[in-house]
Amino acid sequence: MTFEMLQVMHRLWKKPGVSQQYLAEQTAKDKACLTNLINNLEKKGWVERREDPSDRRNKQIHLTEAGEELSHRVKPLLHNIYDEVGARLTPRQIESFMNNLKKLDEILDKI
Repeated sequence: MTFEMLQVMHRLWKKPGVSQQYLAEQTAKDKACLTNLINNLEKKGWVERREDPSDRRNKQIHLTEAGEELSHRVKPLLHNIYDEVGARLTPRQIESFMNNLKKLDEILDKI
């Protein structure tokens, strides 16, 4: 699984059955890139596209059973990584890092 795939799956684990537009906005990916990511996730059997009941031109992205099961394997690994980072950084370092990321995000939003 690539980092980009993980970003999409993480969003779907939080909020399944969303539009590609929503995923593009949440992951800061353009539509072409996101289409390729979703195609690859479909090939792995983790997601499926379904017709949007309110607008048949749009597709919603849903987790498959395998995609749901994947979360049970991946989430504990991610929590272990976050715990390890938390153990090696002080709260002050984490706060500084988060502030710098927020500044970077603000700068990139203005470009």
